[in-house]
Amino acid sequence: MLGGVATVGFGRQVADDLEVGRVTLKLPGWPLPAYRVALLADFHAIDEARVQRACAAVRLAAETKPDLVVIAGDFTSRATPWALELLRRSLEDLPRGVPCVGVLGNHDYASGDPRAVAETVASAGVRLLRNEVTEIGPVAVAGVDDMLYGYGDWACAAAHSGSVPLLAVVHEPDAVVGAPTNVALQLSGHSHGGQICLPFGYPLRLPPGARRFWRGFHPEATRPLYVTRGVGTTGLDLRLWCPPEVSILTLIAK
Repeated sequence: MLGGVATVGFGRQVADDLEVGRVTLKLPGWPLPAYRVALLADFHAIDEARVQRACAAVRLAAETKPDLVVIAGDFTSRATPWALELLRRSLEDLPRGVPCVGVLGNHDYASGDPRAVAETVASAGVRLLRNEVTEIGPVAVAGVDDMLYGYGDWACAAAHSGSVPLLAVVHEPDAVVGAPTNVALQLSGHSHGGQICLPFGYPLRLPPGARRFWRGFHPEATRPLYVTRGVGTTGLDLRLWCPPEVSILTLIAK
C-alpha cells in the first residue's frame, strides 16, 4: 500500500512540473530567418487542476513572444457547459496580436459536442483549421482535422502551391506517414509523451496514432515532425517521468 501511495504522490508532483522546452529545429530548405513557434496541445480542460496548468502553459508561451502559437488539439474531453467554461478560461491569456491556430483532436470529437468545443475555441481567438490552409505572414499553415474520430485529409496541404513554407498541424503524430512533400514541418501532440513512463521516459502505453512517434523532434520521419508531450492528462491526473511541456520551437535552415 505504501508503495502505491508513493507512486501517486510522485506522479502528481511531476504532473504539476510544467517544463518549457526550447528547441532549435534545423529544416531542409527552410527559407526564413529564425521563426519561433509556441506549440501547445492536450489541455483536456475538465477540472480546476488541468485548467490551472493550461493557463500557466498559455502564459509561459506568451512570455516567449512567439511569431505563431499552435494548439494541436484535445482542448477538452467533455462538452458540458461547465467544461466549456473551463476551456474558455484556459485560453483567455493567449497573447494579443500574435496569430494563434489550432486543430481538433480525438477527445474534442468524443466530448459529446465537438461543434460547441469548436465554437468556444474560436470565440477565444484561436483560428481553428479543419482541412484548410491559411497564410500567416511569412508562412502557411495547413490544419488537418483529427485522423481518428474526425475527417482528416491531407488534400488541403497537397494542393497548396504558395511560395511561403508550409507548416502542418495534425493532432496524431503518426499521420506524418501520409504528409505530402511540400510540408516543411508537422506539429503534433496526442501522445502526452506516454504520460506514465519508466525512468528515462520510456512509455508504458501509447494511444493509437502515436505509436511510431511520441515525443520530440523526428527529422527522419516522412516529413520533419515535432511531437510535444502536451500540457494535460487523461484518466487520473498523473504523470510519471514525463512532465508536461510547453514547446518553444525556433525554425532555421539546415
